[in-house]
Amino acid sequence: MELISLEIKNIASIESAFIDFSAAPLKDEPIFLICGETGAGKSTILDAVCLALYNDAPRLSSVQQDRLIDDAVAPGNRTEDDTLGTRDTRQFLRKGSGEGSVTLIFCGSDGVEYTSYWHVRRSRLRPDGRLQDLERTLSWGDGNCLSSRKDVDEKIRQVTGMNFNQYCRTSMLAQGEFSKFLKSSDTEKADILEKLTRTDIYSRLGARIFQRTNELKAGCRRMQDKISSITLMSEEDKEKARQRISGLNAEAAEVLSASKGTAAKLQSIRRYSELAGKVAEAKKSVLESESVLSSEAFKADVSLCSEWDRTAQLRVQSGQVHQLEQDLRQKNSEAEGKLSVFLSLCKETYAARRELESLEARGRELSEDMARMSAHQRLFEESTSVADWLETVARSEEERKKLSAKLEDGAVLQKKFEEDIKAAQERLDAMGLRKKTLQADLSEKRTRIAEADKAGKSRLRDVLSDRVRKLTEVQHSLESLRRLETERKRCAETLAGYETRLKAAVQAASDRDSAFSAADLAYAGARDLAERMKDSVGNWARMARMKLHVGDICPLCGQEVHKLLTDKDFEQMLGPVLDDLQSREKVRKEAEIARNDAHSEVTALTNNLSDASR
Repeated sequence: MELISLEIKNIASIESAFIDFSAAPLKDEPIFLICGETGAGKSTILDAVCLALYNDAPRLSSVQQDRLIDDAVAPGNRTEDDTLGTRDTRQFLRKGSGEGSVTLIFCGSDGVEYTSYWHVRRSRLRPDGRLQDLERTLSWGDGNCLSSRKDVDEKIRQVTGMNFNQYCRTSMLAQGEFSKFLKSSDTEKADILEKLTRTDIYSRLGARIFQRTNELKAGCRRMQDKISSITLMSEEDKEKARQRISGLNAEAAEVLSASKGTAAKLQSIRRYSELAGKVAEAKKSVLESESVLSSEAFKADVSLCSEWDRTAQLRVQSGQVHQLEQDLRQKNSEAEGKLSVFLSLCKETYAARRELESLEARGRELSEDMARMSAHQRLFEESTSVADWLETVARSEEERKKLSAKLEDGAVLQKKFEEDIKAAQERLDAMGLRKKTLQADLSEKRTRIAEADKAGKSRLRDVLSDRVRKLTEVQHSLESLRRLETERKRCAETLAGYETRLKAAVQAASDRDSAFSAADLAYAGARDLAERMKDSVGNWARMARMKLHVGDICPLCGQEVHKLLTDKDFEQMLGPVLDDLQSREKVRKEAEIARNDAHSEVTALTNNLSDASR
């Protein structure tokens, strides 16, 4: 945490003051002194910082609990409410003032700039008015503001990483505390210096090393006790054991030799069995071959093969003769085809000549006709439209014939349909007569039955109807009960499953919360330690130590300086702390993810259980 500015109005002995830690000369100096006469307000500056942060002050921690009268209120107007506790921070309001405030701007451990405002006033802002309740706010960023005391305290502890007591012990020593420090024991000095220089981790590491050393020593002692409890064999027992081992080795060698001979015999037997099987298979194959050779089919095949071999040359010559015959037939066919083509060409040539002569004669006739018919040229020109009209008339006549044929077919179908309708009407009339006859017969029989026992049958019908109705209702009720029982069992099983899973999920969420709280606490401590270590090995600490020499007396611990530390020594001191911070941050993130997942599962199971209960 880094202070940026402090504004004090009407607090204790300070009427108005503004301190800017971010401007020169305070910004350029790693160490500065607050000095002044007694009562000038040196301790009030520290009190104002603590009031703005924690609503508390170091000078109040050593005061006994008691009640004080607010003498600013006139004696005639005082009531029981006009008393203050000795640890009430409102008593810091300057005498004769109607209101007072502290405004502290600081940078938190998260790198965000915060403004803490502490304000106390009297009624109507009159110096003799009654004290009103405190007002505290904490604002940051774009419009973020907290006004509840609980929220402000929690946020302050979060962004500073310390509570009031830790802040007073590690970040400032109020007036009178330094002399108390010098007079304290070495153990108390070491504890305070560890807090100031953020090196308490090494004490914890030393304690852990000491604990681990004791554990290893205890384990070593246990192993030595086990070793001492082991009884060694005497020389006589060793000799007997050696003789026993020699005898067993000899027996093992004999057994091994015998097993080798047995293995060789077994191998020979197996080889003999394999050869015997092969001989049997060979004999079987020979017998099969002899039976095949002595069969008539094989003899016929042998005779056929010998004849085939003797006629090999004849088959070749026969093939050549067959090929020559095919060539001869092909040549004759080609000659006949060419002859037919020649004759066809001759006929076509003769026909073409005759047609040419005919066309020439026709041409001469047409020329003569055209010369004679030139006077009728107009009539020929109009012949085309006449031909078109005649063609249209012919097509219309064809359409008329087709329609007439369709009309004739339709008349035939209509006649057939009329006959079918007439037959169907006749059958329908017959069925109507039959229906009337049956209805009359049925009415007559019903009348006879009713006259025979009308009252008895009516009662029996009512009884049977009532029984049937009741049986039906019972069946429906049983079916409904079965369905409801089945549904109840299913719902009960579902609810039991959800409840079991919900209990497990709640337990898991509780475990995850505990794990996250532990991880968060460990991370906060590691982060606080890292920030304090950074401050302790920062520029102000280096510059303070640069002024010391070997043999000087440290102004803090009062001990002699035996060795001057270098920048590398400071970095080595900070390295393990940063590594521990990263490790704890990783563990915290994992624990946070696991906690969120567990709570999500609890929410989902709760919703499912609520839906199932409805």
